[in-house]
Amino acid sequence: VTPQMIQIGNEINNGMLFEEGRLIWNDPSSYDRLANMLKSGIKGAKKADQFIKTIIHLADGGKFAIFDEFFGAMKDRQVNYDIIGASFYPFYHGTLDRLQENLNQISAKYNKQVFVAETSYAYTQQTHPNASNIFGLNQEENGGYLATIQGQATSLRDVIEVVANVPNQKGLGIVYWEPAWLP
Repeated sequence: VTPQMIQIGNEINNGMLFEEGRLIWNDPSSYDRLANMLKSGIKGAKKADQFIKTIIHLADGGKFAIFDEFFGAMKDRQVNYDIIGASFYPFYHGTLDRLQENLNQISAKYNKQVFVAETSYAYTQQTHPNASNIFGLNQEENGGYLATIQGQATSLRDVIEVVANVPNQKGLGIVYWEPAWLP
């Protein structure tokens, strides 16, 4: 299988490959180190397959200010990637309106395609005997959907709709994460 896209790091709001790649938001030298790591990762991916699309992925998909500061710093450091990925869990990262605002603005400002690299919603609050439960009444209330099969389906449909509504067809889609979580 030849992948079409490769993500360089995962939810790298705080950097990657600590300590060298740790991002300290008010320390420009930490941006420099992280940018160099990202450039190396992108170079390696393109060396393996010149046509592969590279992704930089942050958490907090409903927070434009975070995305703008981060991707502005990467632009200043000439990090040449193809796609912006955002995690969006409605029970952690804000409203769908905020996600729409972020994806619209960030794709326009940096002229990049965007996608939701992680999203999910619970279909139950029932506990599992062999797994911890990260979804409870607070997450259901914050997420805005019932923890039912229909609530999960509606949540995912709504996130897909947000991505589909990114102007100029810059919204690529979503990835459901993490598929093995139980319950």
